[in-house]
Amino acid sequence: MSDASVALMVPRDQFRINPVPVRQLYDTLGDAGAEQVICRALDDLVLRLERVEDDYHSRILDRIPSEVRRIVVIAEQIGLTEVAVAAAHVRETLPLGGAALAATLARLSRTTDRAVIEIWNGHDRTA
Repeated sequence: MSDASVALMVPRDQFRINPVPVRQLYDTLGDAGAEQVICRALDDLVLRLERVEDDYHSRILDRIPSEVRRIVVIAEQIGLTEVAVAAAHVRETLPLGGAALAATLARLSRTTDRAVIEIWNGHDRTA
C-alpha cells in the first residue's frame, strides 16, 4: 500500500428558507395559527424522513418515493427550499441505489436537521 494522503471532505450544504410561503402562512393564519402549522409540518417532515431512513436500511425501497414526494410538498409549504431539493434528489437517485442514494439520503438528513435547528433558533429569537 502507498502512503497516500487522506483528504477529509466536510459537506457544506447551503441553507435557504423561502420567506414567501412563511409570510403567506402568517398573513393568512396569524401568528399562532402559522406557528401551529409550521410545528405540525416539521413534525411530519421529521417523521417521514425517519420512515425513509428506516425503509432504506431495511431495503424496502418501494415505499420511499411516496414519502419523499410528501417531504417535498411539506418542505415547500414552509419554505424549506434546500430540504425540498434534497428530497427531490433522493427520488432521482433511488433507481441508481448504492453510494449515490446513500450520499443523497445523508444530505437530506443533514439538511432537514439544519432546517429544524434554524427554524427553532429563529423562533427562540422572536419569542
